Amino acid sequence: MEDSKSRKHDHLLDKAENLYSIFPFSSWHSRTEQILTEVKSQNHKIAIACSGGADSIFTLLLVRKFFGTNFLCIHVNHGTRGKNSIEDADFVQEVSSQIGCDFKLINLKCSCSTQEGKLREKRLKSIKDEMMHSGITHLIQGHQKDDIAESFLWRLSRGASPHGLCSPQPVTIHGSFKFLRPFLSFSRKEIRENLKNLQIPWREDETNQSDKFLRNRIRKKVLTSWKSEVDRDLLKGVERSRDLIEEQNEAVEIWIFQTFDKVISKGNLKLESLRDLPRAIQRGVISKWLLLSNVQFSERNLDIILDSIKDFTKGSFTFKKGMQIKWTESRLMHCTHIHVESQLKDWKIGTGSILFLPDGSRIKIEKGRDVTDFRNLLSLGEIDKNKEAWICEKKITSDTFIIRGRSTNDIYRKLGSKGSKKVSDHMIDQKIPVDKRNSYPLFAMKKSEIIWIPGLPPSENFKIDGKTNRVIRLTYLSTAT
Repeated sequence: MEDSKSRKHDHLLDKAENLYSIFPFSSWHSRTEQILTEVKSQNHKIAIACSGGADSIFTLLLVRKFFGTNFLCIHVNHGTRGKNSIEDADFVQEVSSQIGCDFKLINLKCSCSTQEGKLREKRLKSIKDEMMHSGITHLIQGHQKDDIAESFLWRLSRGASPHGLCSPQPVTIHGSFKFLRPFLSFSRKEIRENLKNLQIPWREDETNQSDKFLRNRIRKKVLTSWKSEVDRDLLKGVERSRDLIEEQNEAVEIWIFQTFDKVISKGNLKLESLRDLPRAIQRGVISKWLLLSNVQFSERNLDIILDSIKDFTKGSFTFKKGMQIKWTESRLMHCTHIHVESQLKDWKIGTGSILFLPDGSRIKIEKGRDVTDFRNLLSLGEIDKNKEAWICEKKITSDTFIIRGRSTNDIYRKLGSKGSKKVSDHMIDQKIPVDKRNSYPLFAMKKSEIIWIPGLPPSENFKIDGKTNRVIRLTYLSTAT
C-alpha cells in the first residue's frame, strides 16, 4: 500500500496546487469542459466517488483545486475485505478532512463471493441515492486512459455494441444525473508517477492483483503485452478509436430517435417503414420501444426478433419474466404480460408463423411447400427428427396449430407404427430426463390430436404419401441448439 502508517498528510493542499500545475483544467477532457465550467459558475455542489485508490485521490485533489470545497466526497465500503475495507474508509475520510470537503461514508452489506458486476450495481445505486438525498446532479469519477483500453478488450470479448465499445465515456446520463470522467486524457502511469513524486499517499486494493477477475487479468497480462508489442502509443490510439466510435454512435442515436417518432403508432411499431432501414437502426428502435415498456432483454433476444421480422413472418416472443410481444407482417405489437408456468400451457400458432417460448426455444410453422423440397432433403439425409417434421398439407384440418405440454393420458402413433402408445412411454424410449418431460412441446391439431413430438417421427395420421403435393414443415429449436 502507498499509505504511510502515521496517517500524516502534511500540506495536502500545497500538493494539490502542485498537482494542478501539472494537470491544469485546460488539459482535462474537452467533452467535460463546458459542463464543469457551468457547474462551477452556478455554484452547484458536485459529488466525487472516491475509493482511496490512486486514480480517485488524484481526482479528489484536482477537483479540490478547481472547485474549492463545494463538493461531497462519497466513499462506499462494501465490507468484502475486512480490516482493509475499514482502513480504506478511514483513509478517505481523513484526506477529506485534510482538504476541507464534506465526506459521506456508505456501508453496504455484501458477501465476499458477490460478483464484480453486482458490486458495481449496488455501489452506483447507493451513490445515486445519496446524490438524490443531497440534491446533487453531477458526479465526477476518476477513470483514466488505461481504463479505456481495458474496457475495450473486456467488452469486445463478450460481444459489444458501439455504445459498449466507446465506454467509459467522458459524459454519461443516468436519469437526472450526469457522470463526468474528465481524466480520460491521462494514463495510469503518469498519474501514479506524479503522485509518487509529490509524495501524495493512496491506498492500493489488493484484490486488484488477483487473477480471479477478468479485468485484472486483462490489465496485468493482455494490456501489458499489447503495449510492449505495438510500435506506437497504444493508449493514444485506443483513445482516438473510442472517440471516433462515440462520434458515430451519437449519429446513429440521432437517426434512431428520428426514426422512432416516424414508426411508432398507438404504441406499436410499423414494420413496413422499419424493414428498409439498416439493421443497426432497427435494433436501436426496437430497443428503445422495449425499454419504454420496461422489458428486460438481451442482445440475443434482439437478434432473434430482428431475424424473424425481416422474413415477413408472423410471430411472438415471450421474455423470461412473462412480457410478450407479437408481430404481424406490418406491426410489432404492444407488450403484454402473461403468466409463465414451468409446465407448458397451450399456445396457438398459425401457418407461416414463429413462436418463442419462455425458455427461449423456437417453434416455426412454415407455409405449404412443394413435396419435392422434402424429398430432396430426405435423399440427402438432411432432415433432423430432433428439430423438424414434415407433414402432408391436405391432411391438416386447420391453419392453427396448438403447442402444449403433455397430459397423463396422451397417446401418439408415430410414423410407421401399427398402433398408438402413451406419450410417457415414448419419452422413456427416447431417454428424455424426467425433469425435462413437462417442458417438452407437443405439436397438435386439436387438443387431443398430436401431430409431432420432437425427437420422434411425425404422426402416421399426417404422413406424406404418393398423393401428397404440398407439405408443411414444423421446426423446433431448443435453447441448447
